[in-house]
Amino acid sequence: MQSNDLENKISPKKYNEYLKHVDIADIYLKDFKSTLSTRIFEGKANLQFKEKINLVSYLEKCAIIENSYLIKAKTGKKNIFKIEATYTVVFTTEKELPKEFFEIYNTHSLPLQTFPYLRELVNSTISKMGLPPLILPLRKHLLGHGSK
Repeated sequence: MQSNDLENKISPKKYNEYLKHVDIADIYLKDFKSTLSTRIFEGKANLQFKEKINLVSYLEKCAIIENSYLIKAKTGKKNIFKIEATYTVVFTTEKELPKEFFEIYNTHSLPLQTFPYLRELVNSTISKMGLPPLILPLRKHLLGHGSK
């Protein structure tokens, strides 16, 4: 569904009203895996980024959402590293929220809340792998689902 379609279902004003009733109870790293294929490479690395967001449950004004990331680095056809991380976000609401709220929240708000954790995790993991520093840029806009 396109962003404009969602905005037609819930206006930005209405979305902000719903958002006032959302309290984040917890954000935690649910799953993590990293693989180092080589520390020796020449030239520039090609960084690939993918993201997947899934509403796990929404019952009795409590939502659980998972935000999964995949980051891979390659040089030519040679893999350098792969990092997979899944964050779980738990929030409560004072009001019942419509399905369309989650479509907008998952696309526009949730990634901005989990991405700082991913930035730190990637930087720390790359350092421990003995690779040159990699600091992901600040996320001021959204890349979209399944972005590369």
